[in-house]
Amino acid sequence: MTTQSSLFTNLPKRCGRKPQTVVITLISGDQKSDEVFLDFAKDFRMVDASAYTLRSELVLNVNSQ
Repeated sequence: MTTQSSLFTNLPKRCGRKPQTVVITLISGDQKSDEVFLDFAKDFRMVDASAYTLRSELVLNVNSQ
């Protein structure tokens, strides 16, 4: 009989930590054109065990000068 041991047997199988806020910043040239703060729990949905997607379309505005 073979016994396997691991240094990581006491760790949880998956990390339960998730971001709370996602900040998306649009930079045009040297200037910040737009910035959006998204609530991770409300604005994203899980598509599989390792990927999330936005629940709705995101539109950023470029300030023309």
